[in-house]
Amino acid sequence: MIRLKVISGLVSIFLILSLLFGCTSGSEETEEPVTKLYFMYPRDGSQIFKRLIYEYNQMYELDQSEAEESQGQNQILIEGIEVSGTPSDFFQQFNMMSEEGETVPDVMLIHDTWLAKMAEEECILPLDGGLNQNIKNDFFKGLHEAMIWNGRTYGIPFRQDQPLLYYRSDLVGDDLPSSWIDLAYTAKRIISENDIDYGLVFPGDITESTAAFLSSIWSFFGAEPDFETGDIQFDEAGMKSAWSLIKRMISDGTLSSDVLDMSPEECRAVMEAGNAAFMWNWSYATRILLDEDSPLYGKIAVTTLPVSEENGGGGIISGYALVINKATGFVSEAWNFIKFLISRENQEQLFDAGWIPANKSLYQSYSFLNLGLPSDFPAIFETGRTINPGTNVEGVLSMMNQAAGLALLEDKSVEELSFFIKEGMVVEEIGPGAEESE
Repeated sequence: MIRLKVISGLVSIFLILSLLFGCTSGSEETEEPVTKLYFMYPRDGSQIFKRLIYEYNQMYELDQSEAEESQGQNQILIEGIEVSGTPSDFFQQFNMMSEEGETVPDVMLIHDTWLAKMAEEECILPLDGGLNQNIKNDFFKGLHEAMIWNGRTYGIPFRQDQPLLYYRSDLVGDDLPSSWIDLAYTAKRIISENDIDYGLVFPGDITESTAAFLSSIWSFFGAEPDFETGDIQFDEAGMKSAWSLIKRMISDGTLSSDVLDMSPEECRAVMEAGNAAFMWNWSYATRILLDEDSPLYGKIAVTTLPVSEENGGGGIISGYALVINKATGFVSEAWNFIKFLISRENQEQLFDAGWIPANKSLYQSYSFLNLGLPSDFPAIFETGRTINPGTNVEGVLSMMNQAAGLALLEDKSVEELSFFIKEGMVVEEIGPGAEESE
């Protein structure tokens, strides 16, 4: 009985203390509210996003004194979601997360070719309200215009790129080809005079690269199709000239069907082994091929691709943009994170990681000539344009890849190609009188 009385007394004391001072158990401790912002981006081999997310979270980690001064304020934490970089995989992942509704990506990094589709389907927010002229002036005109859909801006350029022409400077000499026609003749001469298998290689196993390769030639001849219209339109004469050039390069051995299975790195390896006269590839290869450790150091140079002043003079450019999910509940927080990512300091980190930053002010402080990039590299970003496949990005890119196969694998005529672009199919018999575009 004495034991029970003692226990009862202790319980009474504990209850009194609890009422006076409150419960101090770990499960009842008050914590600062945390807002998680989800950032979805295509697979990143450089790990730059992991570093930037870590730095951003470090900036917003509150110590005890800050927490006391900011009671009731949310702590912002970014959580990265790394997904595949192909359009179909990216959209599938995005749609799956949107349907489940548990982890909705607030900020996304998307390829410029995906923007029209996402804007048309009202998946992303227009950003015009937060864009003053100073922010707009930070970016080259070419890529910034790719962020506009139906008169409204939906994306902020983050990084950019453009295909370049790499060539054997010891074999080409000082007479650089000024047109695709000159390039074809020079490539044929080099492989006929030297023990070289390829006149020109490009990374044909990547959907976007093959589409950009075709666009490079189509735009030179003024034959770029307008994919925005229901009835796809293009210049028939320009298409015939472009198709004739491609088929001639195939027939004389300067362009091989092997390229359709080549990755960017496989192309670079072929070039670095001295087995190609020219290479169409992205700018990342510059640092590697022009490095002193390269087997062909001093024998490979780089220039921009041939462009036609008659057809606007702009080359093909490409890039990635930051967008805000329309379903986010944290618009201001998402916008603050975007401003952090596009800051000059973090754009410099892109450059250090081997990427081409979107902020054009960096091109005044860094000597791109020291990297071996052509002097007109920045000018192409100003005047260049993206592929712009419209809202049917997956269908158009797939069609362009199949179009390359019609030439490299099936030897189709320009009439068959035209029918395929407009109707989405190829027929074996076009009809009497159809001429081959040789």
